[in-house]
Amino acid sequence: MALGASAAAQGDLVKSRTRPDVYLVNELGGRDVFPNESVFFSWENDFDSVITLSDEEIADLPIGRRMRYKPCTYLVKSQTNPDVYHAGESGMLRRITSETQASTLFGANWPSLVRDVSDVFWLDYVKGEDFDNSSGAEVCPNDGDLIPNGSSARTGWTKDVILVNYVDRENIVWPTESTTLQDAFGPRMLAGQYDFHRGIDIAGETGDLVYSIDDGTVYRIYHEGEVGSPFKNGGNVVILKHEIQNPINFLGRDHVTYFSYYLHLDQITIPDIAEDDEWITEKGMQIGTLGASGTANTEHLHLETRIGEFGTLDDASVNPFLYLSYNNINSLQIEPDTLNESRFLITSDREELDVNAIYITSGADTRIINFSTREGIDPNNRDNNIYNSIVLEPLNFNKNSDKYEMYIEYIGEGEVNDIKVIDIFGNGVRLYR
Repeated sequence: MALGASAAAQGDLVKSRTRPDVYLVNELGGRDVFPNESVFFSWENDFDSVITLSDEEIADLPIGRRMRYKPCTYLVKSQTNPDVYHAGESGMLRRITSETQASTLFGANWPSLVRDVSDVFWLDYVKGEDFDNSSGAEVCPNDGDLIPNGSSARTGWTKDVILVNYVDRENIVWPTESTTLQDAFGPRMLAGQYDFHRGIDIAGETGDLVYSIDDGTVYRIYHEGEVGSPFKNGGNVVILKHEIQNPINFLGRDHVTYFSYYLHLDQITIPDIAEDDEWITEKGMQIGTLGASGTANTEHLHLETRIGEFGTLDDASVNPFLYLSYNNINSLQIEPDTLNESRFLITSDREELDVNAIYITSGADTRIINFSTREGIDPNNRDNNIYNSIVLEPLNFNKNSDKYEMYIEYIGEGEVNDIKVIDIFGNGVRLYR
């Protein structure tokens, strides 16, 4: 059966479930390859129209041509030669003979339109005649000017995707049947105010079963209203302790344990334990039911994971996605604000709330915010949304939101020339100029 023929049509953008590569279905039913994201964004503004296919359906589409930059969008040069060319129809290259000519034809901002092409891909283009020296030289037959397609290109930014790895936590289970997230780890809006969230919130209904995410032992149980509970707002709480075979190095120390916290439970279904007792739990074992105990205003499970040895609120809370098994497709995106070049919009798919660190470079100075290690964050005032001359403005997010969105603005001295956002595994996206 020819899966590709029924799953995708000519002109569709497609990708597999397990790989980030995006293809264009050609007139022969094959898949033309975008060699990098810069080429992709010369044709498209975003990934919204990309269709996800199975690996088998992708394999059924034969490899076709390699995509070149969209004609009349950029100037190009090889990585080993300083000559700059205009890339026109059918990959035809016309050399720009001087900086004066480049400024006359393409404006004073022409250097921001130049893209490096790898020597491997340079053979996809064909050299034509040089531009002549007249200001009336034809540039593009269709519209007479270079018009970069994406908003990043319009402001002179180059975008790179950062792919490092993804550690599949096959031994970890999701704590609820529901996988609908209604709040992210780190920056969020709470009742109209900025708040640094120490876990993730999973939406559900009262009575939904809650499971242990990993093998471990019951470390603490707190009931709603219990005297001495450190979770005055958390209602019914269960804390589990988990041993780690391979130590995690966190802030210069190796840790062999982590703790998972389950808050706002409606019921706790494991017995209370005496101080010297040990109650063993297995991954997937029911420990309670979802609810809205404490000060929760909606039914949900608040899940925290903390690295440390003591199982207290002094242990560092880290993004639970560091432990949970989930579909990491590196959905992070950055777009510059068209009116403020120091302001950027970060977006992430709602199923992949794993934003971990922001790097902003102005000149030779790089500012860092790391939500897990708290680098760049005032430990005594985490609920302040201005860190290290960077303002964080998360938009409202709930169980009905399509994406997680957050504006970031650099308010330090100088202009931003490089910004990078990465997830908990080091994957992400970078803009630079």
